[in-house]
Amino acid sequence: LAALEELHKRVPDDQELALDLVKAYRDQRRFAAAVDTLSELLKAAPAREREIYSMISAIKTEERKDDEAEEWMKKALAKSPNDPAAYTRLAENYVSMQRAPEAIAAYEKVVALDPRDTKAQLALALLYEQNDAARKAAELLRKVIRNAGDEETVGRAGRKAMDLDEFADRLGELEKVLAPLSFMMAHRPIYRRLLVELY
Repeated sequence: LAALEELHKRVPDDQELALDLVKAYRDQRRFAAAVDTLSELLKAAPAREREIYSMISAIKTEERKDDEAEEWMKKALAKSPNDPAAYTRLAENYVSMQRAPEAIAAYEKVVALDPRDTKAQLALALLYEQNDAARKAAELLRKVIRNAGDEETVGRAGRKAMDLDEFADRLGELEKVLAPLSFMMAHRPIYRRLLVELY
């Protein structure tokens, strides 16, 4: 940290060095110093405004200053109102604040802006389940099973769908999704494994 501080004094315009210093401050839980460094960086690099606002929001979340974190999140979002990644960060921060309704709304916005984001769909389905919307969660999980590009996401969605559908006595509906996929997507063994687990 001392070396980074000294370097930063010598080369105050080095943006990557400033970000390394911010990381070091966060590691040592010196949040005020991290925010001050980001504020300096904002003056030197106004083009990185959205990124810096998001980082300050994350720091405020770590500090458990939820109201300030939300304020900075909204500033970041105002700079990119149609950016799904910005809404994803917003949703993740709401999850860490344990504010489920706001997290659900943010993830719904991500899914509306980018219907192919299966990781956001999975996160949204898990939030639906935790907030007594099991039917909506099950429908979204089936969508993830059909469309996710990686085996891990398909596996997580499939197992969570089995848990929900077994509880609601709807395993037959899930079989109608998995059985055709296990043949059509024969090159992806995850579908066959999930079908076996379902049986």
